[in-house]
Amino acid sequence: MNILHIISGIGVGGAETFLLRLATVLKQRGARQTVISLNGGGALVADFEAAGVPVVDLNLNALTRGWGPCDG
Repeated sequence: MNILHIISGIGVGGAETFLLRLATVLKQRGARQTVISLNGGGALVADFEAAGVPVVDLNLNALTRGWGPCDG
């Protein structure tokens, strides 16, 4: 089974920690997975990779920097 997880970022939070635990269990059961991080890396990237789950960092924050009304 192939699974693609998409999450806003991989900092240390409830959703991120849950996803790490879920991905670890699914990996043990033979699922092939990739995590897409929309807004850049975070503290748990190394933990995902250590569990054998690759992380793709889209870093969308860099694309929108300077476009908003408060971005001077």
